[in-house]
Amino acid sequence: MSPASLALVLALAAASPSADRIEWLDRDQRFPAPCDVEVSFGSYASGTNGEVARKVRAYVGRSRDVTRAQAVRWGREGEWDLCLTVRPQRTARVYADIRRMIPKYSRQGPTRVTRRDGVRFESKQP
Repeated sequence: MSPASLALVLALAAASPSADRIEWLDRDQRFPAPCDVEVSFGSYASGTNGEVARKVRAYVGRSRDVTRAQAVRWGREGEWDLCLTVRPQRTARVYADIRRMIPKYSRQGPTRVTRRDGVRFESKQP
């Protein structure tokens, strides 16, 4: 690979939101510590809402408020949960940011975001 090509690849990788920050646990494993914010991607027998999942993963990749991200797959249709540890005093902000990404109604599957103190929102089936 030429030096110019390598520089382009590295620049694109640095500019792209990265989901590499997510540590994937073994299937059906429990999170080792309580989550400050947890996001659950469910399914109505047709897979999860991939658009919302992409937005959330991009957010996690670029957020300075998220200090740790762990995920676990648990279903047969791509269902998975995401556990976020956030900086002190940032839980409400991260929750609100993710909450805005989740539509009120979803045909693909429900997406739920829950704060450590029990505040939660879940999309509904139309």
